[in-house]
Amino acid sequence: PSSDTDISQNHLRTHTMLSAIALCLVSLTLQTATAAKSCTAKSCTANDDTDTVVAIKRKSMIQRRADFLASVEFKVHPDSDVAKTGRGEWIIYPEGNCGQEDLESLAKDMPTDTRAILHGHPDKGGLCFFVMEGTREGVLQKLAMHRWNGTPRVEADTALYVDAEPAHESELLEDGVEADVQWGLDKIADKEGNMMGELNGRGVDVYVWDTGIRTSHEEFGGRAVPALETFGSEPRECTDTDADCAADEHGHGTFCAAIIGGNSVGVAPNVKLHAVKVIDGPVGKVTSLHTALDWLLQQNLASSSTVFSLSLNLQHPDPFSPALQFLNYASINGVTLVVAAGNSRKKTGWPPFAGAITVGASTKSDEIWAESNEGGDIYAPGVDITSAWIGSDIKKKKRSGTSAASSYVAGAATRLLSEAKHQGLTFAPLKVKQTLQAHGSRKYVPGKHKKKMIKRLFIGNAEGWMKRAQEAVEPEQQTGTDPLPYWHHSDTNRTMKLVLR
Repeated sequence: PSSDTDISQNHLRTHTMLSAIALCLVSLTLQTATAAKSCTAKSCTANDDTDTVVAIKRKSMIQRRADFLASVEFKVHPDSDVAKTGRGEWIIYPEGNCGQEDLESLAKDMPTDTRAILHGHPDKGGLCFFVMEGTREGVLQKLAMHRWNGTPRVEADTALYVDAEPAHESELLEDGVEADVQWGLDKIADKEGNMMGELNGRGVDVYVWDTGIRTSHEEFGGRAVPALETFGSEPRECTDTDADCAADEHGHGTFCAAIIGGNSVGVAPNVKLHAVKVIDGPVGKVTSLHTALDWLLQQNLASSSTVFSLSLNLQHPDPFSPALQFLNYASINGVTLVVAAGNSRKKTGWPPFAGAITVGASTKSDEIWAESNEGGDIYAPGVDITSAWIGSDIKKKKRSGTSAASSYVAGAATRLLSEAKHQGLTFAPLKVKQTLQAHGSRKYVPGKHKKKMIKRLFIGNAEGWMKRAQEAVEPEQQTGTDPLPYWHHSDTNRTMKLVLR
């Protein structure tokens, strides 16, 4: 199907078809029983009664199975392989409590012409999902073979895009030529060029979910390390010294990482950067996000001093997508999540959720960049930004986009968490967002119908930062900010709320 309407109609047709199949099977069963033994008032025996009861029970079982399969929600996005070819990877999300044995049993006895790809690790603190490859019919067969605690959801693996706009790139800067790299940093600092705190992100870990990082670039000074690759068929855990693992062959991840924590172009030049390669080019898959988060949740991260930076986007964001809910789980567990709003002149490429900081791009004149999606929690410099690039350890490139803007905010969040950690304080993700918003500057800009006020990133004037942070409302005091609870995590039995950006 190529649209939600097609999906809905297909869903109804599937229900009708399965019900008809069930009734036909029951009818054949009854006919066979009748042909074998003609039960009349004079000749009916106990065995005949048993056969009739068995046939009725079989009819009930088949009807229940047909009703169950018809109730399963299938989601097929227009840009998925399934929509284009009728075949591809499917993500199955069990409902209710989910154990490791459930997911491992799903991988056994796969139907003909299907194969199991991977699954989560809920018993180790990870996520509950199962990925298989095949057609819709193959998935239905697999669903019919398994005993479920509830009704699962099924979603075709959809495309994940690098949040970049190639039309707004410049040529590579010549090696050794100094560029105007300061306007973005100058804009968020005070008049003397000072920024909040003196630790510059020390003690905080930022995981950059992107195309990888050229960790040997001079901007990083040994503070960038490879962590994980998930864009292939199997996740690959990196060692700190493995230069080939999570290596950046595109440039986007290196560009964003240097804005967060580069020596000369970065906001937090003492932070430790971890390369999480979830995409190997301009287009990837959502399952890469699942696999990365599943692995990261098993690592016992110090969540109060951890930031996830995602300058990636979905073409067709669904506010009730399990992918969003999974990311929100990281936020619920204390990880600060920063995402780019996107560059397609529309509403944000991620549905908003309370735990994440969604960032739009602004210009040198503090206007909203024309290509930036709207709906960001805060705006930051995103036009003609110079940062590190691939090709050599000294190359830089100038680009525009909300990727640059969200990287500035990830760096700012890093500085704030670093100062809080130094003072023995713990800041929840919502407090980080509220502090950045409260300390930022405000400006009214033209809107579609009237002027609207936007909040711009500002981390100069260090005095007052901690005061604003302590005045921020704690997450548990918020009401009505999160979507309706939907999924549950097996280990903590805690409701996972709609997440992701």
